[in-house]
Amino acid sequence: MDAGNPMKIHQLKEICTDGLPVIGRGGTATIYRLDDDKIIKVFFEHIGPEAAMNEQRACRSALKAGLPVVIPFQLAKSGNCYAAVTELVDSVTLAEHLNQCPQDIRKYADMVLGLNDIKVPKTEFVSMKSQYLGMAERIREYVSESEYRCFTGIIEDMPDGDGFVHGDCHAGNVMYRDGGMLLIDLANAGYGHRLFEMAGLYYDYVTVAEVSDPVKYLGSDKKTCSLIWQQYVRAYREKYPDDNWEQTERECRRCADLKGLLLTLPHRELAEAFAPLLRKITDRLMS
Repeated sequence: MDAGNPMKIHQLKEICTDGLPVIGRGGTATIYRLDDDKIIKVFFEHIGPEAAMNEQRACRSALKAGLPVVIPFQLAKSGNCYAAVTELVDSVTLAEHLNQCPQDIRKYADMVLGLNDIKVPKTEFVSMKSQYLGMAERIREYVSESEYRCFTGIIEDMPDGDGFVHGDCHAGNVMYRDGGMLLIDLANAGYGHRLFEMAGLYYDYVTVAEVSDPVKYLGSDKKTCSLIWQQYVRAYREKYPDDNWEQTERECRRCADLKGLLLTLPHRELAEAFAPLLRKITDRLMS
């Protein structure tokens, strides 16, 4: 099946997840063990088919580009939700490993930074800017017109780039086996400037770690999350010593704030639960 062909979306195989063991949950999906060789990632009902299609397309393209990723199998549906079936890797998550071996956090930070050095074909990946603009369009009904224009302006002002960006590269989305790391969950993968990856890590290891249970969403406790962010910042500043760090940090936090809004507002239960925080973030972005 051509994952990029929306005309075939109605032909997707229906897979029932009742009784399947849950092996992970994130901000956009639940992951089940399908059998001894495969997992099925079921996206939440409010998320359209684009996420599953992008994941399969990105996995295939990443394999061709030589990136360490799982093997994609097929798109599917589970009830009213879209899903992606991929290889089940016999290993632990990197988050589990780092909880026991924090001395390897720097290796993880260096690996994430190295991903953006890999130039990927723009014909096979979606730009991070266009992905963010698409998410902004989906929250338009929940924000004012001035807020929408502010958010799209922030996205347009982000620097351009052509390196690989995973988009959600926390250690729970990396598998660890025999000292090697394998990327999973490529629904948000694309190409762009390294700041998009940095903002994603800030959102996970600073924002999510502060306002929710990071063990549940990231697989690491608050202390480990803090260590990961500190090591990443250290690695970043060593690799890019000519960057104006104050400006980089400011752009990173602004993009991370925006990512939080874009992910949360369409999820109405979460949006209601975090309404005061989302209002505070919106005001900060608008100022």
